Amino acid sequence: MASPFPEIPETLYGLNKRLLFISETLAPLSDPSILDIGCGTGEFLTLPLARKGWRITGLDIHPASVESATVLAADLPRAKFVCATLDHVANRFEAIILSEVIEHVSDPHMLLEKIRLKLKENGVLILTLPNGYGPFEIDQYLSKRNFLWMRSLYGWYVRRIRKKDKAVATHNEESPHINFYTWPAIQELIRLSGFQVVKYRARTFIAGDYASVLLHALGVMRVPTEWLTRCNAAIADQLPPRLVSGWMFVCKAR
Repeated sequence: MASPFPEIPETLYGLNKRLLFISETLAPLSDPSILDIGCGTGEFLTLPLARKGWRITGLDIHPASVESATVLAADLPRAKFVCATLDHVANRFEAIILSEVIEHVSDPHMLLEKIRLKLKENGVLILTLPNGYGPFEIDQYLSKRNFLWMRSLYGWYVRRIRKKDKAVATHNEESPHINFYTWPAIQELIRLSGFQVVKYRARTFIAGDYASVLLHALGVMRVPTEWLTRCNAAIADQLPPRLVSGWMFVCKAR
């Protein structure tokens, strides 16, 4: 079955799978107002959703990323972007997206509590984040230490190969992961912040620098990499949450 978002190819990071998960969550809602916190440039999430007709506001604290998103949204009247913190948002929303953000913030509990107050009655929080001790974070831990000279190899890959792809999630390169959640820890954070999980789905099995370079090498050898990325996403659905690279949740206020 063809994806409704063909402009966003599936990757080791499950970009297409994430869009499908979010759009399926939004589908039962009647023209919801949506807030995407930490939207970055909007290229992989906010803008594709707006092109499908969703009424969405992207929020980010990084001026260059918001500026890029605003330019890209020039022909999308249902999308707008704001450079501000959540404290400066007065409206309440039927749906709030917090995708690949919570691992970067200094007080995730406070952020989730503020989000709960910004949701309308029966509103949903769509939360995605990496497994703090899964394949992706292990990959990144080793890569940062240049195990098997990976940083040098990945740097070459980015300069020579990935630069051909002009789409980027954010221009903010100064926001490292500072929170690394186990499966019990993220469940506890969600509960303590006044939410309950109503839906869960894994994102992908493997991801990261080593995986990206290996996938490129397989492509050079004419292995069908598109099929491999789809399999990587599908395999994750069959694995225990502790063994996958990323998690996706739909939460409601308790």
